[in-house]
Amino acid sequence: MTTVCIIPSHMGIKGRADRSFISPPIYMQYLPFVSCLQLHQSLGIPKPLEEAYAHLTSGDPKTFWISGQWMTELKGGSDVGGGTETVVARELPDGSYSLHGFKWFTSAADSDMTLTLARIVGPDGQIQQGSRGLSLFYLKIYEDGKLNGIKIQRLKEKLGTRALPTAELLLDGARAHLITMEGQGIPYIVNMMNIARIYNAVSAAGSMRRIVDLARDYATRREAFGKPLKDHPLHMQTLARMEREEAGGGREEVVASLKVLVLLRQTAFPLVQVQSQAAFLLVMELAIAVTSEGLECFGGQGFMEDTGLPVSVRDTQVKKHWTFAKLEAATRQSELQASVQIIQNNLQKLKQFVRRMDSKGEAGWQLAARDFSYTLAWIYEGNERIASKSSPVVECCSERL
Repeated sequence: MTTVCIIPSHMGIKGRADRSFISPPIYMQYLPFVSCLQLHQSLGIPKPLEEAYAHLTSGDPKTFWISGQWMTELKGGSDVGGGTETVVARELPDGSYSLHGFKWFTSAADSDMTLTLARIVGPDGQIQQGSRGLSLFYLKIYEDGKLNGIKIQRLKEKLGTRALPTAELLLDGARAHLITMEGQGIPYIVNMMNIARIYNAVSAAGSMRRIVDLARDYATRREAFGKPLKDHPLHMQTLARMEREEAGGGREEVVASLKVLVLLRQTAFPLVQVQSQAAFLLVMELAIAVTSEGLECFGGQGFMEDTGLPVSVRDTQVKKHWTFAKLEAATRQSELQASVQIIQNNLQKLKQFVRRMDSKGEAGWQLAARDFSYTLAWIYEGNERIASKSSPVVECCSERL
């Protein structure tokens, strides 16, 4: 599958495009696009979004827009409802809103537009706290050639995706347009995050495939102790394990993730959330391990910045920070009986685990949430591979379980 990205001319990219610059803005451009479609299906495209919709869907680099999504404030973290406190919105005579507050982490800070959460000040001067007090706004970065009530505080120094400008911004009277019903901002953001997880899973799987291919090629060229690396059994064992991890938890999981794009229209929303989160969790964890192992396959060259290799590890690490399918056992295929039994046994163990955690209350679940998520992801992945009769991949999942 070939992906063609149209890079706006104002980005100033010459020669080799930096993947960390292109990738996040492209999916950020797509997220508002999905939101626009969602609004269009239910309410029709709000008038303030008509211009943005045209730019976001344009194939012309001169008119194409990049979009950001501004949620993170000083408290940070995934508790958006509890963390969005500094930005409030006051309605202006023309129906737009004036946004005031501090956005602590804004990716694609040089974008053309953004979608941002804010709280609306009521007629009585009160602001509703919590998730139900958040609404979603469309904000153009520039108006009449000047920043739209936005003051840049500083650029972030980050571990990865360094070519992508991320900044701390102060909104001081930024004019924005409400594009959801008041207090309904979170549902749209959740939908965006599901798409973001799928995108990052695909991107991370690509990072794994890239480092594995490079390491395999290097093994045919580099000689040590009188013979190529490919003739050293230990080195080839490492490459084989990386290949298996990439196939079992990367490439195959991406196929399952892409099914979610269909599920968005055909299946219950909770299933979409579970599957996208499981795919995200599994692929991100494997991608970090595989890219790090891949770096070591190049020896000292893997740690030299001028080779372009270390950036793959940093960018993969960053992806992880962005943010029950039914089991159909293939019992009729005798060659998969052992794998089917492993999946069934682990499902029983998972059920017993759930019962134990229920008896311990909320504190028990908080303690067990991480292990539960990984176990669920590996069971799901193993089941998907059983359905496709991918025995080596099932073996990989079985070992993990």
